[in-house]
Amino acid sequence: MKYLIFILIFSILTLSYSIELNETQAFIIYNKANEQYRNKNFEEAKKYYLELMSNYPKSKYVPDSLFILSHIENDFTSIIKYLNIIKNEYPDFRYWTNSIEKLAEIYYIIGNYKDAIIEYNRISTDKSYFMLGFIYAANNFENLAIENINKLLKITKDKDLIYKSYLILLKIYIDNKNYEDAGKILRKAVKYKNWAYDNGARLLYYAGKYYFLRNDILSNYQKSYYIFSLLKTQFPLSIESTMANNYFAFFTKNNINNYEILPWIRDEFEKPVELAFKDDKVTLVEELENKAEKISIESEQLSGNFVRSQVLEYVIRVGKYKDISIANLVITDLNKAGFKNMFGIYLKDGYFVPEMRGITDLETAKSIGEKIINLGYTDTKVIEIVKLIQYRD
Repeated sequence: MKYLIFILIFSILTLSYSIELNETQAFIIYNKANEQYRNKNFEEAKKYYLELMSNYPKSKYVPDSLFILSHIENDFTSIIKYLNIIKNEYPDFRYWTNSIEKLAEIYYIIGNYKDAIIEYNRISTDKSYFMLGFIYAANNFENLAIENINKLLKITKDKDLIYKSYLILLKIYIDNKNYEDAGKILRKAVKYKNWAYDNGARLLYYAGKYYFLRNDILSNYQKSYYIFSLLKTQFPLSIESTMANNYFAFFTKNNINNYEILPWIRDEFEKPVELAFKDDKVTLVEELENKAEKISIESEQLSGNFVRSQVLEYVIRVGKYKDISIANLVITDLNKAGFKNMFGIYLKDGYFVPEMRGITDLETAKSIGEKIINLGYTDTKVIEIVKLIQYRD
C-alpha cells in the first residue's frame, strides 16, 4: 500500500515537473518572440510564436501569441484563422473582446459583411455598435442601423463616434423624409463639430439638404442657400462642396439668390466674410472626382465657358480606405514619422482618404510624397487642384 502511494506521489511530482519544464521552455521562446517583435523584426517574431504554438500547444502563452500574430500577419486568411482559435478555444482570454472586434473588422475590410455582422453582434463595445449601425445603414437595414446607433449613443463618451453616429442617423432620416427627427439630430450634431473628422463638412451638407427638401416653408430655400454657401466658403476643396453644385444650379434656375442666416449654424462654423456664388460661378475640380453624389432634385448644371484655369494647390493623398479606423492608423503612423497634424481624413465616394492639403509648390509636394512612399505607402499620389472659372452665356 505504501509502495502504491509512493508511486502515485512520484507520478504527480513528475507530471508537475514536466509541466513546469514545458512552461519554462515555452516562456523562453515567448520572450525571444517578444524581443523580435519589439525590435520590429516581425518575420523572426512570427517564427518564434509559431514555434511556441507548435511545440507547446497547451502553454498559457499560446493565446497571447495568437493575438500578436493577428497583428503582425499580413495575410487575411491567417489572421482570421488565429482570431477564430482565440474565439473558440480561449473564451477567458483577457483580450477576447478585442480579438472578436478585430475579427469582425477584417471581415468588413474584405467585404464579408454577413460574418462581420455576426462577430460584431457577439460583443457590446462602442466600436461594435457603431460598425453595426454603419453596415446596416449601408445595406438598407435602416431600423437595425437606428437601433444599434441608439445603443451606442446611450453608452459612449467618445465624441468622435457620437458625431459620426449622428451623420448616419441624419442620412437615414433625411432619405426617409423623417424631417422631425432629422431636425433634432442636426441641432445635437452641430455641438460636436469640434470633434468632427471632416471638420463638419458633411454635417453642413446634410443641413443644407434638409432645409432644401423642407420646401413646405418658402424661406427654407434661403436657409439652404446660406448653409451651402457657408459650405463652399469653409470647405471649398471638399467633395461635399462639389455635391452642393447641384443645388446651386437649382437656385440659379429659380432666381434664388438671397439667404437667411441661421445663428446656431453660424456660431459653430463662424460667419463667412463673403458667401459664395453671388457673381462668378467657381467649380473646383480634383482629377475626375466631380462625379459627385446624384441628388434626386430638379436641377441642371451651370452653363458657361471656361475662360481660364489656375492651380490652387497640391494635395498629397495616401490611399483610400473603407474603414475609418484603418485610415486613422495611417494618420497615427504618419504623425510618428514626423508629419504630426499635417494630415486630415476626408470622406470621398464612400472611402476615408488621408490627405495633406495646402501645398503650393509642386517640387515640395513631390518630395513629401517620396518620403511617404519610402515609409511603405506605395499608393501615395500627388494631385493638382485646379480652379476653373465659368461665366454664364
